[in-house]
Amino acid sequence: MESSKITVYSFDVFDTEGRSYMPFKATREDIAHRYRGTVIEGTGEQVPLLALDKEGRYRRWPEGWGEQHLERIA
Repeated sequence: MESSKITVYSFDVFDTEGRSYMPFKATREDIAHRYRGTVIEGTGEQVPLLALDKEGRYRRWPEGWGEQHLERIA
């Protein structure tokens, strides 16, 4: 079911201390409005909605982005 997936992106945030790469991915909307960041084009990835945490972030665990990630947030 296509509607159960969402596209998330890597992004940078710029503040008074400079540029910060964020250690998680988020939707374009959250990056622009919530984090006030800049999408890193070419990093889009479709993931299941269930892979997002309660804050809407898609995090990479040390083991990678696979089934173990889903088990940790379940």
